[in-house]
Amino acid sequence: MKNILFDCRSWMCSTFDYPHKYFQEHKEHNIEPVSVFHNSLELKRFGDGKKNIELITDYWEIGKNKYDLNALKDLEKKYNLLNLWNIIYADRFIKNWTKEKIVEQISFYFYAWEQIIKKYNPAYVFNETVTGLWNYTLFAVAKYNSIPYLGMLPTKNTQKYFFTRDVYGHFPEFESKYKHLLDRDLTNEELNSVNLNINQFRNNKIVPLHTKKHTELPTLKNIFEPYDFLKDVIKDLRDYGFKHNFDYKIGLRTLSYEFQLKRWYRTRFILKGKQFIEPDFSEKYILFPLQYQPEATTEIWASYYSNQLNLIEQIARSIPFDHVLYVKEHSHFLGTKSIDFYKKLSCLPNVKLINPLTDVYELIKNSKLIIVITATTGLEAIFWNKPVIIFGNIFYDFYPYVYRIKDITQLPTTILAALNQNVDENDDFRLKFLSAYFKSGYDINLFKTTFSENEKEGIIKVIVNELRSSNK
Repeated sequence: MKNILFDCRSWMCSTFDYPHKYFQEHKEHNIEPVSVFHNSLELKRFGDGKKNIELITDYWEIGKNKYDLNALKDLEKKYNLLNLWNIIYADRFIKNWTKEKIVEQISFYFYAWEQIIKKYNPAYVFNETVTGLWNYTLFAVAKYNSIPYLGMLPTKNTQKYFFTRDVYGHFPEFESKYKHLLDRDLTNEELNSVNLNINQFRNNKIVPLHTKKHTELPTLKNIFEPYDFLKDVIKDLRDYGFKHNFDYKIGLRTLSYEFQLKRWYRTRFILKGKQFIEPDFSEKYILFPLQYQPEATTEIWASYYSNQLNLIEQIARSIPFDHVLYVKEHSHFLGTKSIDFYKKLSCLPNVKLINPLTDVYELIKNSKLIIVITATTGLEAIFWNKPVIIFGNIFYDFYPYVYRIKDITQLPTTILAALNQNVDENDDFRLKFLSAYFKSGYDINLFKTTFSENEKEGIIKVIVNELRSSNK
């Protein structure tokens, strides 16, 4: 019997609820589930009737003082972590804490995960991809003990889901299928299929499911709904109170409302201003899409390039004199950055802030080059056969025609090389790359709060398939 660990933090509780119950009852799979909850309310709601249940905060009192600063330095070495501070700065919850509180939090996490891993010795860990200190420490402890860490992610473009096995969100099934295709020619059926998919992408504007749900333009109505507000406050008071004994406390609820109010004000101000302009498709331009922050896609996957204002200035310094840098904010992320951020960008002489409501497909199609940190706009550019430069780690970074910046001083020469790139529409590497992408991933939404019976069965199949593929 193999133990598998489900890390049931907040939004993952619903996803892992049915699998725990299923594997607990169906012993033919030879799987014993273990679920770790992060607060007592979710444990009461989702833990009823389950065996092998853990509440991570039970380890706080001992864990917070288990490791001092020197001991944590030793753990950094033990777990082969390049730099703990890099992950701390990427963690949206604790990066602004005092050093003393940060040390307590790291000590607690390492102690808790070490004890839980030692107690259950799981064969696999199921989680979301690494997004902060809380699951980075779990990833490190699991890796040290040779336990595969399976982190869920959406593909965004194909509306599918996959499991990554590193901290950078790479897509092993995608890369594996691409490598296998390199050993043979695409069949006529595969050629027809990939070309059909390319044309469908070019003609249909796809908005990821998670974007539709979580990034609507703010209005006072969707920011402040009295019933939801009171329910959230009561929940937080019951479970967290005002104690500083975890990386989440009631103060973060008020910070969330404060951020949304700021976003509402900024959006109204920005839309009335004149910082944004319409694109001129007759001029030579390079496209840079702004990314939402804080997110793992910038703070972890490209941590040393996450200062977008500074990065845009570096790009602007590096482009040919007859080109312009188009910077586009995603319409769904408008207002998430300060007004001053947009004002500073609009002062750069060869940078144009493009109307966020502009069709990004038209911008890609008419651009000379797309430069991204880790945005999937870079993948969409490949659909349009446009040259792409990336700064961080992203699941399509193994594409042979993508330029990866590892030394910022090489940016001017890399931009010139990319602008002179000439890849044929029917290039073998390109078609095999896209064919592998369209074939990869699971057709099931794993990030939901409720699931139908068919979806529940689908989740079981996904988990079992991942376990089998990990054994290969």
